[in-house]
Amino acid sequence: MLKVKKLNFRYDDEVLILNDVSFSVAINERTCILGESGSGKSTLLKLIYGTLDPESGEIIFNNDKIRGPRYQLIPGHDDMKYVAQDFDLSPYMTVAENVGKHLSNIYMTKKKERVKEILEVLYLSEFAHKKPVELSGGQMQRVAIARTLAKMPKMLVLDEPFSHLDASLHIKIRQRLMEYCEEKNMGVIFSSHRADDALGYADNLLILKKGEIIQEGSPKDVYLNPKNIYVAELFGKVNNIPSGKANEFNISLENKKKGNLLIYPHEIKTSDNGLKAKVLHCRFIGNGYELDVKYNDIFLVFYHDSYLEKGEEISFKIEKYRLAEK
Repeated sequence: MLKVKKLNFRYDDEVLILNDVSFSVAINERTCILGESGSGKSTLLKLIYGTLDPESGEIIFNNDKIRGPRYQLIPGHDDMKYVAQDFDLSPYMTVAENVGKHLSNIYMTKKKERVKEILEVLYLSEFAHKKPVELSGGQMQRVAIARTLAKMPKMLVLDEPFSHLDASLHIKIRQRLMEYCEEKNMGVIFSSHRADDALGYADNLLILKKGEIIQEGSPKDVYLNPKNIYVAELFGKVNNIPSGKANEFNISLENKKKGNLLIYPHEIKTSDNGLKAKVLHCRFIGNGYELDVKYNDIFLVFYHDSYLEKGEEISFKIEKYRLAEK
């Protein structure tokens, strides 16, 4: 179990970077920390691994207290491995040598087999004899991840692990890595600014904003019930309608609750007998078209299966919504 209790941190005399952060996750679970740039994701992971000292609070991993550089010369925990965004590869070693760097040389046959396995997991076999200077940023990032996997830690701590990968490789590596960790009963805690890294791949989702965890839960629960517009927009475009205008959309709210109606684009459908809106823009997005429309004084975005000209009228209805904080 990883437990983070009332964690506070600031750099020098700055304002708090992390404010009273608390959560716990099982050691074999995959947890995604999601938030915008500057929300404190990287700092939180550095604290979890022990490369920074918290101002207050504590971090417990497998019943051991994680101590920062003030108390421990070599950071980290034997059962935890960390990949930062700078990779820290040995420039004069080959990819295979970097991956096997911390494996014992006593049993060379087993070491070679282990390195070969990990290179295959991260699709790096063809680069085994190359040195970091010959690699792209995305390839170096995969080598750094492979090196942490080699010793089979109980938990990986990964800071934006797919940030240097192009779109197709991002999807392929993300899926293979998470599947491999699940097969080996290995936990992962990783940061991202992309919600699709959590949906389908993480067991837990922590939403970080300005150093505070504002929502946590399963990716499905957080997606379907975002606390506010900040959380919802981490998943992509969302329609935001003040609750006071609910009646204009034929939505009746009990007790006139205040807040915002949050509606994802796919939750608005065309309807023969719906509300009338005027098309402002129509964009092809691969599997259909994305429409920007105006209804009364509200701008909406939703999907349509055919192209519409600017100024055309379209009839729509809202199939699903949720009331969230302002």
